[in-house]
Amino acid sequence: MACLKTLHKHHIKAQGIGVDGNPTTIGYAKATTPIPTHLQFLCSDILKKEFCIPEGDMMISSHFIYHFKEEAFQIFLQQLHTSTLKHVIFSELYRSRIAYFLFWCFGRIAPISKMARQDGLLAIQRAFSIPELENNIYHSGIRNYTVQKKPWFRMLAILNLHR
Repeated sequence: MACLKTLHKHHIKAQGIGVDGNPTTIGYAKATTPIPTHLQFLCSDILKKEFCIPEGDMMISSHFIYHFKEEAFQIFLQQLHTSTLKHVIFSELYRSRIAYFLFWCFGRIAPISKMARQDGLLAIQRAFSIPELENNIYHSGIRNYTVQKKPWFRMLAILNLHR
């Protein structure tokens, strides 16, 4: 939503599709999105082989790829070759013992739910390391990409899919 607002502020016409596998999340997004909007919502399980990447120029994924097992992530990356996408951005956590420990400590004192604490720890455990992400991208056949380390145990992967 923020990306679309920024583009429209600069008079750049754009449309977006928000994808989530949870119907409750999609319902919340629809209910809280101001009207009029250039944003559609799709309830679909991106982890399934049958998932079809929506047509578009760019895909932005934030804090999601840790849900993939390595083989399924490879299949997803290979699907990018047949999509209409030109650019893909992954903004993700990277696996780190320090991040796990800090989140574990923070989770004990912060007012977050038990489920959120468990999900955060699981996300850190299952996240790809930077070399693992680079290896997966390279082995999918994508050659024009960068993976940058960011503060707070985050990484930004930018894939350029020239057609």
